[in-house]
Amino acid sequence: VSCNGGADGSVTVVRSGGATPYTVSIDGVNYQTNPSFNGLSAGTYTLYIRDALGCEATSSFTITEPSAIVFGTPQTTNASCGSADGAILVAATGGVGAIQYRIGQGAYQSNGSFTGLTAGTYLITAKDANNCTQTTAVTVEDNGGPAITIFNWTNISCYNGSDGTIT
Repeated sequence: VSCNGGADGSVTVVRSGGATPYTVSIDGVNYQTNPSFNGLSAGTYTLYIRDALGCEATSSFTITEPSAIVFGTPQTTNASCGSADGAILVAATGGVGAIQYRIGQGAYQSNGSFTGLTAGTYLITAKDANNCTQTTAVTVEDNGGPAITIFNWTNISCYNGSDGTIT
């Protein structure tokens, strides 16, 4: 199987001996003359081969799959005051071969470092050598600007006056 959890494994039976024609099955119930089975998921199967005289032989085989692509905990740098200075750093393991990363619908790159980001939630996709993908959402926060709290104020006493106060 090319991707973890997939169902694209296959097996082709090489038949010999006995009386032709042969029929084959991987469930012991549904026999076919085609020696190939496709669309298999990971697991152990028993292959049944029956010849024209009804003689039968069995053999087991195992279809394997690669490990799942798994993201580690992402590291983020928050954006400051609405600026595009946030960053995301992700790493993934599993799959087959080298993993590439992309943010949103961007191009894949060899590392999981993305910079120049504003506050928001971003979809990061990891892809292995078999084109198997895994996606995670990562949020970049905004540090915000300075906070102002008004505790007390006094209105000006006369029109065009300057004796008002704010604390």
